[in-house]
Amino acid sequence: MTKPLKVLVFSYYWPPAGGPGVQRWLYFAKYLAEFGVQSTLVVPHGAQYPQLDDALMAEIPTDVRVHRVSISEPYRWISWLFPQSTKNLSRGIVPKKPNQIQRLLLWIRGNFWVPDARVGWVSKAVHWANNQPDLLEYDWIITTGPPHSVHLIGAALSRKYDIKWLADFRDPWTGIHYHDKLRLLPYAQKKHQSLEQMVCQQADLLVATSPSTTSSLDLLAGKQKTHCITNGFEPLVPPPSQLRNREGFVMAHVGALLAERNPSGLWAALAELVAESPEFSAGFSLELVGHVAPSVSAAIEAHKLQPWVKQQGYLPHHQARKAQWSADVLLLVEASQSWASEIIPGKFFEYLETKKPILALGPERWDVHQILSQTDSGFYAESTDVTRIKSLIRNFWQHHMEGLPATSPTGIDFYTRQNSTHQLATLLHEFTL
Repeated sequence: MTKPLKVLVFSYYWPPAGGPGVQRWLYFAKYLAEFGVQSTLVVPHGAQYPQLDDALMAEIPTDVRVHRVSISEPYRWISWLFPQSTKNLSRGIVPKKPNQIQRLLLWIRGNFWVPDARVGWVSKAVHWANNQPDLLEYDWIITTGPPHSVHLIGAALSRKYDIKWLADFRDPWTGIHYHDKLRLLPYAQKKHQSLEQMVCQQADLLVATSPSTTSSLDLLAGKQKTHCITNGFEPLVPPPSQLRNREGFVMAHVGALLAERNPSGLWAALAELVAESPEFSAGFSLELVGHVAPSVSAAIEAHKLQPWVKQQGYLPHHQARKAQWSADVLLLVEASQSWASEIIPGKFFEYLETKKPILALGPERWDVHQILSQTDSGFYAESTDVTRIKSLIRNFWQHHMEGLPATSPTGIDFYTRQNSTHQLATLLHEFTL
């Protein structure tokens, strides 16, 4: 029997952290052993996570070793003075018009901590690794970002030891949506670019979660070592057949609706639909599960949609998934700006599992388009296109009233967490030789 590969994974996000950032490597760790890869995780002790989900602790595989290395979080002591602003900024939520305190925090975040406020963990994690007697037994060091400072751990260790290094990009680095809002001084901007280039050129393999991000990394590293492995879904237990739809016609959005994700065309379309059809008005509801920016709430109020829109706030992952399965249509919203075209939200794959129709509102040439088309799972519209959004919602509603499917999903199993882990393991085995 072939000896399994050993990988040492450095990840900032790990249970009890909540949100999508933790789930990619939690489930990679769960399935890697099936494909001949033995994983050890190195995660922070004392991290200041913006969201907690204790239920995810039960998902940690019992056969995976987890080492916790202490971290000093600057957000912890800043949050004592500015709790709400700090919490939002740590989640990547940057208001369109930040106040004076928020502008100061952004300036400090952007220029004092490069590439991010978790950069202090790098030296501690490297020190821990240097003192591990079995370090050279690992075939791969793997780092996953954001925070992209984690990649600096891989850079330091790969320079010192003869161990291959894979850098996993769950989101872009300098191309991330809030990068231009960090009020960077010229030296900080150059340092970001220099570090990003260094990581891409020094790593043996680069993995990204979308085709467009992979193409962006190609420009820095070359196509030979950049690969796309999307996120996926973990099949829901208990079986979905046990979850019954509620009465009425329910649309649900799961995840944060940030200011830049405010779909103006959706609010206008819904306002027209409830005004024109008493039957639609009586049965329709929209559930928003997750943080909703004040500007989004204001837009809902401006269109007088409060009776039809229920804002539930953040829910633990298992509850959010039940909200997906209980809906009749699932809403996916991304910013209309060009930078968002390479972002495939993690919840999109959980949407696919439900085989419920998906209404995707976002930028042109969005990577989501291709998957929607390949799987016949839903339809796309620009977030300002009132006419098309209205037509699609009316079509979904009519199919619902007639008891007919609005889509014919196929090929969904390709996007399971188990299959994405198989892709990763195949890559590791292939490049170990």
